[in-house]
Amino acid sequence: MVAISVYDDPKTEVYVHTLGTNCWRRIQEFPYGVPIGDESGKFVGGALNWVVRENPKKLFVVSLDLENESYQEILQPDYGEVKLIGLTLGEYRDCLCIFAHSSKLIVDVWIMKEYGKKDSWNKLFTIPHIEDLGRPTVNFSPCITVAFIYEDEQVLLVSRDIFEPKLVVYDSRSDTFKISKFENIKGRDPTIYIESLITTC
Repeated sequence: MVAISVYDDPKTEVYVHTLGTNCWRRIQEFPYGVPIGDESGKFVGGALNWVVRENPKKLFVVSLDLENESYQEILQPDYGEVKLIGLTLGEYRDCLCIFAHSSKLIVDVWIMKEYGKKDSWNKLFTIPHIEDLGRPTVNFSPCITVAFIYEDEQVLLVSRDIFEPKLVVYDSRSDTFKISKFENIKGRDPTIYIESLITTC
């Protein structure tokens, strides 16, 4: 397990806990600023991966190799003329994904077919902007986040409308949206549950 404490400096303290032991060990802090938001690192390629902000305009993708406890920058795809307002990470078919949120309120979905190799980035599809998904939150944060990509390339989205958040399924093949009927999710971030034989107790 990995825990990160972020201070105002900005400064990070990173701790690693190995199952079967009774202690946390402190390791080197992040070399590229601080991780963004409250999202957990995405585990791909034997490493945890985060989006890290060094300054208001500079975003990195940083990985922590859990075997040798070392960091490296994961080079991002060439976004072309797209003006980014944010990045989030995901995992699809055991590959690292980048969700590139643009100023046009669309999301380009990129997949890294060979972990750690910049030239293996491939754009899967673009999620268009839909007015029904609501308004962006404060500080021009992306108005949607990608919670999960299914094997048939349908995408579970969470709108960030501060007044009426929604769960939405986008079908990339038919380019259609389906807004769920779940209610009372305001203030809650949906989490994907995967059954496991491993217990934390």
